[in-house]
Amino acid sequence: MDSESQISPWGSILATLLTADDWFNCEMAKRYDRITTTIERQWLAEIIAGTKKIEYRQIKPYWTKRFEKVSVPFELRLLNGMNPPVPEATVLIHRITVDRRAGEYRLHIKKVLGFKHWDKRRQKPKR
Repeated sequence: MDSESQISPWGSILATLLTADDWFNCEMAKRYDRITTTIERQWLAEIIAGTKKIEYRQIKPYWTKRFEKVSVPFELRLLNGMNPPVPEATVLIHRITVDRRAGEYRLHIKKVLGFKHWDKRRQKPKR
């Protein structure tokens, strides 16, 4: 059996469907660690609009343990509410700083990766 017949047919199909740039982006797509938490609507609206670049969390054992389990950068999934459909946003956190005087962690938002059940133009949940 020659080497060409041992190659999966999916490889040739993918090669014909993807350009070189697409293939590079697929290969470089990284899976980040993720933390899910709640957030008030006002702050969610500002994050999605791009005006709020830092999310604050109190220095507590709960958050210290959660941040120790992830590596930076990581995804932070922010949920507003409990009853579906829940407005949510997923952001990429690229740095965590500690302000001991204020007693808070500062999660620096690099970019908004996506949002659901939110009308960006009206800055309100979709109903």
